[in-house]
Amino acid sequence: MLTIAILGGGTMGTTHALSYENLPEAFRVAAVSDAREEHARDIAKRFGAEAFTSSDELLERFTGDAVDICLPTPLHTEYILKALEMGLHVFCEKPLALTMEEARRVLDASRKTDRKVMVGHCIRFWPEYLALKRYLDERTLGSLVSIVFKRIASKRKPGMAWQEWIFDEKKSGSAVIDMHIHDVDYLRFILGEPDRIQAMLYTNRGRAEHVFSNFVYGPVVVNTEASWAYPTGSLPFLMAFTALFEKGVVTFNASEKPTFRVFREDTGQWSAPTVDYPAIRAQGTGGNVPSIYGYVNELAYFRDCVENDRAVESGSVEEAVKSLDLTIRTAEIAYRAYRGEETSA
Repeated sequence: MLTIAILGGGTMGTTHALSYENLPEAFRVAAVSDAREEHARDIAKRFGAEAFTSSDELLERFTGDAVDICLPTPLHTEYILKALEMGLHVFCEKPLALTMEEARRVLDASRKTDRKVMVGHCIRFWPEYLALKRYLDERTLGSLVSIVFKRIASKRKPGMAWQEWIFDEKKSGSAVIDMHIHDVDYLRFILGEPDRIQAMLYTNRGRAEHVFSNFVYGPVVVNTEASWAYPTGSLPFLMAFTALFEKGVVTFNASEKPTFRVFREDTGQWSAPTVDYPAIRAQGTGGNVPSIYGYVNELAYFRDCVENDRAVESGSVEEAVKSLDLTIRTAEIAYRAYRGEETSA
């Protein structure tokens, strides 16, 4: 069993706490920190853990195995480095960092330690996205033709984040770094680096809140949409994909039942193949997360890497750095298009 501390008790800290409740034989949550005392105490009491209002104080007193960093994005680099200096294993929510300079600092530090460091790119562990990867790998529907990914939400609400950090593009990276990176990382996971990128965006008060990107892989084109721009209350959070193959279609929509469906051209029929979901007792997170399956899977994987001294492969710092780089390059192309300059690279 891994003894872990949660740094940050906001939406993601709460989501991870629920995941740990579903992994009682794998983890013992011993400490929780949040600058808002009530948030730290609310999570801590669920585990009989100690609550702190300072992550630094928690680190000074913590004697466990690992930390789970769910702090605002601009604090990720600082606390990854502090945790490694204290000899702790580290799980950190995505994105790894906001800039490539910060990301490389973490990469350098991770290479100088025997501690495990993993970044929470949860889509690599999401059951329906893993099912899509199997169709790609096994080619039972022939070659891939195209994929359309959607990840959209209503406008961010005041009060939803500590000190409203999510509204400051210099702190959150706005919808591009905070949301679009999910699908960018997954694309790298299944298809590698693209041959060409096209991107455009919509801004609201100077923030990039709606981005459209095309990633070209030889004859295959992947279209992605990520948005915080929809009017509040207009649409529920949507996470979905439609993958076109030579001999069929594979679809996922987190808001539908069943979520995962396949159309085979040879039968002319839709089916709902079995998806490998982890066994869990509770789902609701209070945020816009449609399920916690991906989080349970990734945290179980992290524990396995630590306890069995296995290399972190999916969600490694190296992979997170490359996905951040591709996301930042996509954002730069989108901003150039917004200014009326070139729209692809």
